[in-house]
Amino acid sequence: MSLAIDVDKVHEVLLPDGKWHEVADHSFEIDAYEYLRASEVKPSEGGTGVRLGGGQEKLVPAAGATWLERDSLGNRRCVFCPLTAIHAVTYATKRK
Repeated sequence: MSLAIDVDKVHEVLLPDGKWHEVADHSFEIDAYEYLRASEVKPSEGGTGVRLGGGQEKLVPAAGATWLERDSLGNRRCVFCPLTAIHAVTYATKRK
């Protein structure tokens, strides 16, 4: 048996701060975790801008997650975290 998590259904993410973080616009995604300088990303010249890629260093996870959140004023912000920081996720269910 697998605990398959459908990233398209993730509604909230529980982080180490003990708070549930609501995912806006079905934006939850998992990908390689890396720090880069976007101004140095020049694929035509072979530049990636990557400063530190996930898994390069012992304590830097290889995978991360990202999603959009809305603040109390309705502004959106993009959250990034290592996958290992996620304690749990929830799905939203519609009321009948």
